[in-house]
Amino acid sequence: MLLQVLGRVDASLACYEGVLEASWDSVGVLNNYGSSLLLGGREREGTAILGRVLSLAPDMLHALVNMAGHYQDEGLMDLADTMLSRAMVAVPQSNVRVRRALITSPTCRDWVHMVSDRLRMEARLRGLLTDTGPQLVQDSSLDRVPFYPVYNGFNDRVIMELVGAAYRYRLEGIMAVAPHVTPDLEPLLLGLAAGRRKTRVAFISRYFGVYEPHGMLLDGIMAYLPRDQFYVIAMPIVGSDGKPLSYVIRDSVDEVVQLSLGHDHALAMVERSKVDVVIFADTLSEPMTHFLAQSRLAPVQMAFWGNPITSASSQIDFFVSADAMEHPYRTRIPDGHDPYSEQVVLLGGQGIWYFSAASVRASVMAADPAFAALLLVPPDTKLVTKETLDLPEGAVVFFCPQSVFKMHPHYDEVLAEIVALSPLAYVVVTQGRRKLWSDTYHRRLRNAVNRRFVVLRDSAGGEEHLAPHQTRAALLDRLISIPRTYAQFFDELLQGVADVMLHPFPFDGRYYVVG
Repeated sequence: MLLQVLGRVDASLACYEGVLEASWDSVGVLNNYGSSLLLGGREREGTAILGRVLSLAPDMLHALVNMAGHYQDEGLMDLADTMLSRAMVAVPQSNVRVRRALITSPTCRDWVHMVSDRLRMEARLRGLLTDTGPQLVQDSSLDRVPFYPVYNGFNDRVIMELVGAAYRYRLEGIMAVAPHVTPDLEPLLLGLAAGRRKTRVAFISRYFGVYEPHGMLLDGIMAYLPRDQFYVIAMPIVGSDGKPLSYVIRDSVDEVVQLSLGHDHALAMVERSKVDVVIFADTLSEPMTHFLAQSRLAPVQMAFWGNPITSASSQIDFFVSADAMEHPYRTRIPDGHDPYSEQVVLLGGQGIWYFSAASVRASVMAADPAFAALLLVPPDTKLVTKETLDLPEGAVVFFCPQSVFKMHPHYDEVLAEIVALSPLAYVVVTQGRRKLWSDTYHRRLRNAVNRRFVVLRDSAGGEEHLAPHQTRAALLDRLISIPRTYAQFFDELLQGVADVMLHPFPFDGRYYVVG
């Protein structure tokens, strides 16, 4: 279990397999083994092992939660909800009711599905606030966060404040306070102003690895904070993908403190560093930063726009955004409509230091040629280009290379309208991380194209009056889906395919262009 918490999935699998040779029916070991298999991307084997656990121990809480997490990741939300409901019946006083309240679909079937997801989430959160049972101790069953609602295009402050209120009401000790933090900031400010010591500032995220976006947004800031005033600490949370820490971050910060996947251990590591300022690069991408942000780890705490949504944590003082990322009149928004619970700090432009793709590639090559070689496009790999897509001469490709969970149902209509513009107008989108995500999204797109076809047909007075490029089949042919690609190959993909880069609303190019 320790190896799993440290992100060493292969080593943990080897240990579990060794134990299981002597005791194949140990449900606890089998559950951890199945969980490690899922973490390592071996879904078929992992679900088979967890199925065996549940055949031996149908009411085992963590096996039910692990299976629910798998179903949720796949987009099988009804099955995920069933597993969590079984867990609530098996162990009524557990974190599972909180966990179940946060469940939302990664890819919605349509606008109605999206809204109903949010309404159900809000109702369950309000239900938690009326619960009269004893407070619960946070444990590993709270392994998911409310990640997807931010892409719905609503003001999320209310629902996120409900999340925070539910945590504080239902979870015992959710708001830890580091021993060095006191209500009186005057001694700290006087010491810093007198120059007796530097400000200790820590940046925390699980996404500080090579080519990971949240690190790429902040690595230049970590590198160039003036060292006569700041002592900069990077606190990467271990991952299971084997990516090393960004070499720019590694080589430019004053100290690296790696945090494990164990909440209490990570909390202790941050407390031990006695930092003055904590900056969370993201608070909604994964559970560790999400729950650490509920505690007071430093006198000043900030959330950066790695997740462009309020943390709604009572312990986050500032939200760091930028002029180009917010509404031009955001300072005139009445408090009741402000999307942030934190005080917003607006930096200039996009508020980031973004190195060029060529300089990032060069830094990786210089720091670790062996790892850089793994990132090269294999010689026999055929990247997608206009030629491999067999597009006609003169075709104009509108490329929207975003994750399918970021694609709003209303934006489907925009893509459908683009393919109807001209026989040479092609829309290229990327597939999802999971097959069901792609299937759901592509079905939505086809439905949008069908609706556009009906408008064209009716406007023309019948299908027989349509131009050849306006038929249903022709429209669908100009809507193309290609496989996802790795970040280091994206430049080549962009050059080989795109004439026009599309940024979907509600987050348009302000956020997506840096992704």
